[in-house]
Amino acid sequence: MGIQASRLLMGNVLGLVVVAFVGLAGVRIFIATRVGKNLFDWYLISMPPTGLLVNKIAIARFCSTLGTLLDSGVPILDALQIVRDAATNEVVVRTVSRLYSAVAAGERLSAPLEHARIFPSMVTRMIDVGEQTGSLPTMLKRIGKTFEEEVEMALEALVSLIEPIMICFLAVIVGSIVLALFLPLIKIIETLGA
Repeated sequence: MGIQASRLLMGNVLGLVVVAFVGLAGVRIFIATRVGKNLFDWYLISMPPTGLLVNKIAIARFCSTLGTLLDSGVPILDALQIVRDAATNEVVVRTVSRLYSAVAAGERLSAPLEHARIFPSMVTRMIDVGEQTGSLPTMLKRIGKTFEEEVEMALEALVSLIEPIMICFLAVIVGSIVLALFLPLIKIIETLGA
């Protein structure tokens, strides 16, 4: 069975490389389209393997950038436009665009944030408190710092999870190589001994 699989792979290496290359190129071309970018960014920010981390990164960037701009005296509409232009995730871009429209219509910043799915209720409540007390830039920077620390802790936990997985993966590869080397030798010795 192993020998047949090896022969099959060896005989079709070029075909497998071409299929892999075409598949990767197709995915890259699809992601380059508007629909593909929207779907990919939605997947990144909402799906379990990456969602929580990407969401925290987006919130940290949004709050830190907006807080710094407001603290520097930039008007809120201009600051929101700069934050929107700086965002790389399409879900965040659409959310900030809705915020911009709502604030331009006279709403407070915290009201449309309650309807945005990417912002937790704790963040919207803190922004609401910042608006009511007149310390919105300080509150935004504090939220950004908190989420940056959470991202750092999540990345450290992820690295500590990846290390044992990599060790097991390498052990399987080394074990497979050792078996591939010694099984034919053992069969030869058995046939010579018989």
